[in-house]
Amino acid sequence: MDQQEQSLGLLGELDYRLIQQISKYLLAKEVLNLSLTNSFFRDTLMKFKRIEVSSENKVVVKDNNISLYLEMDISEIYDKIEVIMAIVETKDQGWASASYSTSWVTLTLFNNSVEYQTHGVMPYEKIIYQNFREKNYAERKLTITETMAMDNTKKQQYETLLGLCRKGEYKKLGIVQKCQYPGWECYLKSGKIIVWYRE
Repeated sequence: MDQQEQSLGLLGELDYRLIQQISKYLLAKEVLNLSLTNSFFRDTLMKFKRIEVSSENKVVVKDNNISLYLEMDISEIYDKIEVIMAIVETKDQGWASASYSTSWVTLTLFNNSVEYQTHGVMPYEKIIYQNFREKNYAERKLTITETMAMDNTKKQQYETLLGLCRKGEYKKLGIVQKCQYPGWECYLKSGKIIVWYRE
């Protein structure tokens, strides 16, 4: 048994790539504050660095409007990103006569405002939460740890925001509020983008 396997202990039989995935999962769950006793596992986790941007401004978007709430510059780390997390407190107008929602919040990759000024959900966007008759603010989270994911409706894989990040085409990540029709409102009380990356 080599030194690395000895430091792994009971995890010694696991494939190293699986260790990496578990590390990313634990980071996404923010358990770095736990007392991790396994030195190799702890050291693997600590190789990640974290940056965060946040806002606690109350903003409302109405009718068919779109607004950028918060943004993060990823131009220096785009190819090193391992985990992306977005957290928002959101609600809508609290009622709807329609049976569907047109009030939502997205995590969006972009370079300029033209790229997020659309009511369609583009490949470089991911809905954090779609409000529907939400009277009270509630915390909603989105976590992305994989570069590819499965679209169960189309039965095919697609590239996630994390996968698109690493290509370097987009230099910013943003939280965007969107409404599509008269009478709809999208509220944000707070928002946060957290990114973990390797040097």
